[in-house]
Amino acid sequence: MAELKENQLLLLNNLIYLQGVADSNNKKVGDIVDSFLYGNGLDKSRNLSKIGTDDEYPCKMSKEEWLVILRAIEKDPQLRSLTVADGRTGVMFDKNGKTIRGSDGKPLEAGMRAATFVDTQGEATVVFRGTGGDYEWHDNGQGGYLSDTQQQIAALEYIESLKYENITVTGHSKGGNKTQYVAILSDKVDRALSFDGQGFSKEFIEKYKDRIEANKHKITSISAKDDFVNCLLNPIAGTIKYIDTEKQEQFIYNHRPNIVLDENGQMRELTEQGDIPKFINEFTIYINETMEEPYRSYALDGVLAFMESGAEGFEKEGDFQKWVGAAMVLSHLDDYAFSKIAEEYGDEVELVVTFIAAYLFPYVFADDFLKSLGKNIMNGINYVMDKLNQFGDWIVKQLTIAAAKLVKAGKMVGDALTRFAEQVKTEWGKFKERAKELAKDIAMAGVRAAQAIERFKEKVKNAVTSFFKSIAERTKKIIAAIKQAWDKTVNDVSNSVNTAINEAKAGLSKRYDAFKSNIKLLAQLPKRAAGMLTARKAPSSGKNKNYTAKIIKGYGSHTSVKLAVDFGRLNHLKLKFKNFEDYLGSRVQQMLSQAERISSSTGRSYSESNVQRQVHQVHRACDQVRQRHRKVAAELQSKAKFLTHAEEQYRKIERMISKDISMGVSF
Repeated sequence: MAELKENQLLLLNNLIYLQGVADSNNKKVGDIVDSFLYGNGLDKSRNLSKIGTDDEYPCKMSKEEWLVILRAIEKDPQLRSLTVADGRTGVMFDKNGKTIRGSDGKPLEAGMRAATFVDTQGEATVVFRGTGGDYEWHDNGQGGYLSDTQQQIAALEYIESLKYENITVTGHSKGGNKTQYVAILSDKVDRALSFDGQGFSKEFIEKYKDRIEANKHKITSISAKDDFVNCLLNPIAGTIKYIDTEKQEQFIYNHRPNIVLDENGQMRELTEQGDIPKFINEFTIYINETMEEPYRSYALDGVLAFMESGAEGFEKEGDFQKWVGAAMVLSHLDDYAFSKIAEEYGDEVELVVTFIAAYLFPYVFADDFLKSLGKNIMNGINYVMDKLNQFGDWIVKQLTIAAAKLVKAGKMVGDALTRFAEQVKTEWGKFKERAKELAKDIAMAGVRAAQAIERFKEKVKNAVTSFFKSIAERTKKIIAAIKQAWDKTVNDVSNSVNTAINEAKAGLSKRYDAFKSNIKLLAQLPKRAAGMLTARKAPSSGKNKNYTAKIIKGYGSHTSVKLAVDFGRLNHLKLKFKNFEDYLGSRVQQMLSQAERISSSTGRSYSESNVQRQVHQVHRACDQVRQRHRKVAAELQSKAKFLTHAEEQYRKIERMISKDISMGVSF
């Protein structure tokens, strides 16, 4: 039977994403597709928790788009005749050997999914699925700093376990990366087609450079022109093609496995790689070459954690590593961009760009401006000015063109870059005047210029240091004030409670003993008075009863006075708690409002990613302060409730003593 064409292989790459394919060993592709089209087979792949979203069906493709793929396979006799063999579903197992299941109770197919499609002549085609979940997202990150990842090794072991020779291998996205890996390392692979598959680390390139040179001719890489995955890291394919796709509603759609096919399932026309993927490719290679270990592995694992849900039972990097990793990667962006400008246009042009960047974002790019200024200080003033004039018009033109291009890709992104380009235009005019003045100053006093650089650096350093010191000092003062007030309040409450309880215990014991003593004396009147008491029973009994009542009444009155707590002081203390809580709340709210007003104003004025990231961090810090304030307020309210509870207990004790006194009178 004839070799499968590129568009047929891509149709199989789409098919492997659906459930009910890799686990259909010994079934014909035609029967599987018929069950999807005319049964309820497609519903197995539907995510019921994502109904109405892009993720209702796999690969952010709608049901209608999947039906187009299935009908294209249905019409292809060669594809329908293929038989599925040696399927691997991607089901994962825990350390006890039990199947890991998702929140819906279904087996979690987060590992390697692969299947072998065999034609009537016994020729085999292996298809690897793309990234399946958290486990493989983490493996993707490891591909940026390891020569061999666990999933790449698993793919090679799968190929070596097959009984077939001269195998055609294909895969989309991570499946494409596995395809290239096994094509380099397995002699069983005769042909490999990677669709949107990413490249490899420098460790892989160095370790297998001889095998890459010997086997790269087997590999063809086919990608959408604006796909953002195939351009990651170092490419190794002998043949690389880019397909002209239709404009996508969202940029992320450029990675869907169906967009390089037309409505008839045929491959679209060839074209050149898009500008954004070109930049991504150069930048990721730059990071891979310049970021040393262990920083590179820490940063890449952190960045890939943004793609992990954390809900699949696999250990995920913490938020700290995520954000630090992102910061480490982004910190290379300015160095990369400025170094590329210096290489292409010269050190003087780098000076202009770093000056504008430092003017717009001083805390981010001031160091780059100082480095560039230091390199250029000894160059000729006239030469610098010529370069400035040449590059000024160029950068304005390039930014304007870039903004126009991005408007086509997305209005929001285009508007943001347009505002930035307009701002650069404005600042360019101002800068040329300042550059002339700077040139005059340097021409008049070259030595003072170098000194000025040092002073500028010191000012920046002092300004930043002073800013954070002032925040730290204010924070210390606030914490100290809170602690002092808190300690005093706790001591006051503790002392008041202990004093009241001790007085209550001592008074109650003493008065109750006196009460019992008096009663005992009454009971032990001299026997020689017994006749007199008997003779005068009624009046004498009344006198004794009145006498006893007077004793008890006096005791009860005296005891009540001693036991009574000054509830006015307790109420005053609760009021102090409330006033302090209100004061703390107003101060915290005042500081948060000011911080959020400044960050919101900055966010509206600057749409660049690094500014927006810092604004987001400010908002997160404000949220943390609010949470801390709520905890402090809750503690203050808890102490106030404790005072109320103490008051209730005191009153309860008084009622109990009064009851005992009453019982004594009855006795």
